[in-house]
Amino acid sequence: MSDSPRPAPPSAEPVIIPPDNCSSKVRLSCFPAIDCSNRSPNDRELGLLLSSLLHIHGACVLKNLIPPDVLSQCVSTTSKHLPLHRGSYRSGFLESSTNRWHLSMHKVKDKLITNSLAECETSYQEWLPYFFDRREFKRTQFQFLRSEPGSGGKNQMFHQDNSKRGLTFLIPLVDVPLIRGPTQLLLSTHRLTGSALQSASVLNSAASSISNVASTVSIHAPTLEAGDVLVYDSRTLHRGLKNRDVEGRPTLILRYDEVGSEPPGHGAFSTTIFRGIGNVLAMLAK
Repeated sequence: MSDSPRPAPPSAEPVIIPPDNCSSKVRLSCFPAIDCSNRSPNDRELGLLLSSLLHIHGACVLKNLIPPDVLSQCVSTTSKHLPLHRGSYRSGFLESSTNRWHLSMHKVKDKLITNSLAECETSYQEWLPYFFDRREFKRTQFQFLRSEPGSGGKNQMFHQDNSKRGLTFLIPLVDVPLIRGPTQLLLSTHRLTGSALQSASVLNSAASSISNVASTVSIHAPTLEAGDVLVYDSRTLHRGLKNRDVEGRPTLILRYDEVGSEPPGHGAFSTTIFRGIGNVLAMLAK
């Protein structure tokens, strides 16, 4: 692919998500968001705006992105065809923490199921090259996550999905109010790491960047409605909050990375260090 310079972003202002049941530590206002109602998937201006917001903030909500018919199709497919008995090793689900069940779509042999769920990609795939500056990239993750009530009674640890630049799309199949445990993000932390893949270099990059990032970082847990999509730079420190509702939270997760920069780009040691960095920055966050 060509490495031609990325066009200048449009001047359009993003929509701002209004506050909703927030506290000083979990702010929901002033989170970058774009209203995608009645916008075409091949809308170049919207793609450029999304890329600009991701480069600046590290995350963005795409409001009303998934068409109702596609969303309904995904809900129906997951309800009817994905294994209900997640505790069985035959189901293909892995329990990453108590009551958080992950199923890789690569383990689902029925192409009708995977193709049905992958239909969500058509809503945004034309915008991906803008973020990757026309560099070659590929989808590195496609999974179904079911966060059951309780979710272990605790939040996830802060982490990066990849130490190198990539994109993660979270597509909830139901509304995600604060009680259902939305994803909490530390905006600006995508600037902690750059191109290095080795753990030592990752830590060196973070050490040289942390003072600058600390002055700009802000913490948010944006609530979502079914049809919204949360997209973030895979380097952005984030964690899933516990589900305190009586209903589960089914979510599709798709991630894209530059060829040769496959995740995670972290070893056990640097993962632990970045967990600590996330905790410290969360306390310092605006």
